[in-house]
Amino acid sequence: MRFSRRGALRLGARLAGGALAATALGGSAAPANGLMPLSPQVDRLPFFDADDRSRTRFGELSFRSGLEINDPYPRFGGFSGLWRPRDGARLIAVSDRGDWFAADVTEDANGVSGFAAAMMAPIRDFHGTPLGRTENYDVEAITIKDDIAHIGIERTNAIMRFDLTEDRPTARGEFLPTPREMRDWPHNAGPEAIAIAPDASPFPGAIIVIGERTNRGESAPTQGYILDGETYHAFDVARHDGFDITDMEFLDNGDILVLERRYRILRDVGARIRRLPGGDLRPGAVLDGPAIFEAGAGQQIDNMEGLAAHRTRDGRRVLSLISDDNFSILQRTLLLEFYYDDAD
Repeated sequence: MRFSRRGALRLGARLAGGALAATALGGSAAPANGLMPLSPQVDRLPFFDADDRSRTRFGELSFRSGLEINDPYPRFGGFSGLWRPRDGARLIAVSDRGDWFAADVTEDANGVSGFAAAMMAPIRDFHGTPLGRTENYDVEAITIKDDIAHIGIERTNAIMRFDLTEDRPTARGEFLPTPREMRDWPHNAGPEAIAIAPDASPFPGAIIVIGERTNRGESAPTQGYILDGETYHAFDVARHDGFDITDMEFLDNGDILVLERRYRILRDVGARIRRLPGGDLRPGAVLDGPAIFEAGAGQQIDNMEGLAAHRTRDGRRVLSLISDDNFSILQRTLLLEFYYDDAD
């Protein structure tokens, strides 16, 4: 699905009758076609650091804006993968229950302010069956290029491809061949990060996938794969301090940003972004790199699992992070934006 502004508005109008019917029934039932228009409620985050509300610099990033997002739709939440186009005008996330969440992003002088034409829809397999009704429900990662989406699925350690052109929120996915070793990854620590390598990468156009925590041990490296057509290459990503990999994003020069989290509810919460040298990506490599951002319980974070990048109209790079609330009343769905002005 293209999820263009015009397409999203058209889709919202087409589903207005279904939304009204759902409201009359209590507001929780999706229309028969599965597409659910939403009106998320947002609370803006005027600061990121609870101890020093004037602080905006965190490592190499500068806090731009943030939202806490809520919606009464029962399937709202659990977002583990995030994508935004280069201009940042839209947002697509995937959930632990196998759903798309798509919306136009509204902004003002202070950054992200809310959403328009928001909707959720089930992600469907080749047979049209919603993934939420199958063993492939636990979608953890998404990347989109030229209207072709690839998603990573835990539990089954699978990758699916979707043609999202022509405003097709009901597109059916197809499974991609993956290495046997990847299918043997732990069922709850599998493909959390996926991206398409840019032209500056040693493997331009290849699908790069990284597991959350494929080896035992608090700081044991986790495995990744370069899926280059019918050729597969394994590599590792170093882990430190008990952080797990939860998403990734390429920079234009081929460097890789990896989002990491440490989450022990009510005990230890952390989020970190490391920058890995893209030129080191090769078969058998162990990628490692410095942290450019780190936050903990003193900052406004939750279980941060999704990472995306876009540019503002004046060319500044913005990194967006979204949290997975695990459908828990003790957690929040947060969308955070940071400037990252370091040149490629």
